[in-house]
Amino acid sequence: MDGQHLGTGAFGSVHSAHDTLTGQRVAIKTIEDVSEPMGLRMLLREMQMLQHLSHPNVLHATDM
Repeated sequence: MDGQHLGTGAFGSVHSAHDTLTGQRVAIKTIEDVSEPMGLRMLLREMQMLQHLSHPNVLHATDM
């Protein structure tokens, strides 16, 4: 991971990285403690939406 901080949201931080297996530029989201049921549901919903989202400004979710 090259470690460039890209942003911080409700559930954690996002950093840029380079996938050494594929050569692709990737973003890694580190999740903070999500102990509340509502927070967990929101995080799961976000993950599901990212799997189906296709936009040039959004990286495709490949590994969760």
